[in-house]
Amino acid sequence: MQCPHCGAEVLAGNTFCQRCRKRVAAASATSTARPTLRQEPVAHRAPSPRAAFAPAGGAGSSFARPGWITLLALLYFLGVLLCLLGAAATGIPLVSSPIPHPPILWIFVALYLGVGALYLATGIGLWRLRAWGRYITLVFAFIGLLGIPIGTAISILLLVYLFRPGTKILFSGRSPGELNPEEQEQVRRASGGTVLLVVVTVVLGGVGILLAAAIAIPSLLKARMSANEHATFQDMATIASAETAYAQATGACTTTPIA
Repeated sequence: MQCPHCGAEVLAGNTFCQRCRKRVAAASATSTARPTLRQEPVAHRAPSPRAAFAPAGGAGSSFARPGWITLLALLYFLGVLLCLLGAAATGIPLVSSPIPHPPILWIFVALYLGVGALYLATGIGLWRLRAWGRYITLVFAFIGLLGIPIGTAISILLLVYLFRPGTKILFSGRSPGELNPEEQEQVRRASGGTVLLVVVTVVLGGVGILLAAAIAIPSLLKARMSANEHATFQDMATIASAETAYAQATGACTTTPIA
């Protein structure tokens, strides 16, 4: 191919002459201009707020149950077991024995079952972080203030913990996503750092249970002994009355009736 301007030989594929630097061929129709990159602003997503205190491995839809709340629930479940044992120890002899017993023993059985049912409801409410579980625990704590000194110490610990702002939020029924950062921090404070409280509660609770057992068991045994004595006197009076009636009917010698 020759340049139409100067007549010089142009190598194949060249569009300009090497001698005169003029165009010798039109640009290829198939060639396309290099596209220009259009830069658009990238919208950055706002960082999500820090999730509230949630159980490890959970989806953050509910709060983790603090260790002290778990311990309280287990203690109430233990109280249910003790109440059932007390009701069984009092009620089984009443049912199995043909001798009539004083009605007050049935009142003891009803009290055992009623307190056990209340303990069960409280334990379930604490285990599931329900508001009514906290309210019943508060009632028990106020009543426990009268149990000087062990009951008073345990009740004061319970009242201090249950009236903390973070504890109130735990039992409020709200989800972690509904809390602001300040409330989240309060929940974290209420959920952590309770190791000492757990130890103190276990020790005081164990001592309280032992003292209650030491007081209740002798009283229960004394009540059963009195009931057995009362039933024995009634049986002896019935036998004496039967002997007197038999003697009057047959004319036999009688013994002196027992008053």
